[in-house]
Amino acid sequence: MVMKELHLHIGRHKTGSSTLQHFLSINAEALRSDGFYYPKNPAYFWQGEHSHSFLAHSFKTERPHYLPSHATYEAEHAWQSLYDDVAQRAGEKLLLSSEHFCHLNTAASVSQLADRLAPLIDVSQIYVYCYVRRQDELFESEYKQNIKSGDHSSTVHERLFDRLSEKPNAYDYYDFLSVWEQCFDADKVTLVPFERGQLHNASIIDDFMNRLSLFDLSSYRRISDQNLAMPAELLELLRIISPSVNKEQYRVLRSWLTNHVNSFDRRPVTLLTDNMRKVIFERYKEQNLLVAKNKLGRKDGVLFKDEIAEKPVFRGLSTERTASLMSQIILSDVNRLAKLQRKIADIKT
Repeated sequence: MVMKELHLHIGRHKTGSSTLQHFLSINAEALRSDGFYYPKNPAYFWQGEHSHSFLAHSFKTERPHYLPSHATYEAEHAWQSLYDDVAQRAGEKLLLSSEHFCHLNTAASVSQLADRLAPLIDVSQIYVYCYVRRQDELFESEYKQNIKSGDHSSTVHERLFDRLSEKPNAYDYYDFLSVWEQCFDADKVTLVPFERGQLHNASIIDDFMNRLSLFDLSSYRRISDQNLAMPAELLELLRIISPSVNKEQYRVLRSWLTNHVNSFDRRPVTLLTDNMRKVIFERYKEQNLLVAKNKLGRKDGVLFKDEIAEKPVFRGLSTERTASLMSQIILSDVNRLAKLQRKIADIKT
């Protein structure tokens, strides 16, 4: 056993993981000064996410489709590289982070992770941190991300009922947490509701660092939030376009439209109707109560405390609005090209 402690952040998805990982990555030296080792060996650390995603992906039988072609890793080499790096850091506290670890949701898969970590440290010195988002917000955020990535073109209504029928336990935090507590010390598996009112200083960064007992962050570089949301109108346009083009064409069109993000209505809206939220709440009501009572010791059984934000429901794009948007965007590019041509002409003369 070579490490003093191992602190493992496992997400989950859509809980500020990208922001936290970027912060940890750019502050690796400051962390080392405070006794924490956040390794960045490309054999297991993916710079694209500032995280140890390749370690998490090593448990998959297939390469994740969202990884770019240049992001290469080999499972055995990834873990051996980590062992070699850690051997030079005996006595330090190891810090690993990837939201993709949350895909390990069976006793068998989490046990495989525990076995991989065994050469590094005794299981009693492993601390696991898991942030969870209210299920309706999580579903909506994942839906938006999937549209943005071009992974599907379903309407939000279609996607919701596909999700609940295909993977009914996907957002069951009680079963998920129970599996991890079977393989690691239950007292050292921490679940945190991802809500501003339940995070230290309303910040994922401050909350996580506080849990590491790192209270003075004056020597750490601050960053802005990552993965900022796209306007609903832009997402809907991408959803409509995606079935008609291939992946490469989709990426080009997405980049082009994103450059005109200010053309779209950016007022906050929600994609979920009250009835959709009700379906989600009813599906996970009992599980959330069990987490609050049995895992967090809350007698009232309340896991999530924030009020539902009052936003108008996005009703889609009309033909007229779509035509107006595309005309505005195309004319903007035509005018920009005309200005560029005049500048080139002026230079030649």
